[in-house]
Amino acid sequence: DESFDPAFAGRKSCKVQHPDACVHTDWESSKRSWDHCRRCDATFNLNGFHSWGRHNVSDDGEWCFEGEHTTDPRVVAEEKWDEDPDY
Repeated sequence: DESFDPAFAGRKSCKVQHPDACVHTDWESSKRSWDHCRRCDATFNLNGFHSWGRHNVSDDGEWCFEGEHTTDPRVVAEEKWDEDPDY
């Protein structure tokens, strides 16, 4: 990533948002929905849920990956970040 600054390297210095091609919206009713990332199995962007209500859907946040930055192409290839998702 061109915006990575090695001066700020750390365990959570690399963050990648959920790829659009891997995200779909699930609806429970006409007023409750959430996004689901098939790449990391996270749910996020909850709509129509109240903080005091009980539900099985949790907001896992906007990051598909949050961890240590690497320039090793083998790691990127192993995790298939450069491939188009086949979902």
